[in-house]
Amino acid sequence: AVRVLAADIYLDHMKEVVKEIEAEGNVKGFLVTGNTQMIIAHPQEEMMAVTLNKDGIDRLYAGIGEALKQGKEGILSVKGDGVKYYVCINHVENTDWYLVTYATQKDVLAGIY
Repeated sequence: AVRVLAADIYLDHMKEVVKEIEAEGNVKGFLVTGNTQMIIAHPQEEMMAVTLNKDGIDRLYAGIGEALKQGKEGILSVKGDGVKYYVCINHVENTDWYLVTYATQKDVLAGIY
């Protein structure tokens, strides 16, 4: 016997979660699929459905896409367009999704200076 199980997930809720992350300060975040690297929740509407491997995408997003392609998770240092970022990639259990949060190195280290 073959069985199929399906579940509906409301991405509007995930988009609100990502917005709440941004509201905490200088941290930004988004939700992306691992296989296609498509952004499925982002606080900026124009970033929805954008793929991280798209030609001409911002260097930060391209670096995050490359890290996902290599199977990296956890905290990484990624170069953006003229700025260095600390990026945290977390796999969402039982999905092909990753929650990606990031902040500039300057903002992260500000307290130390």
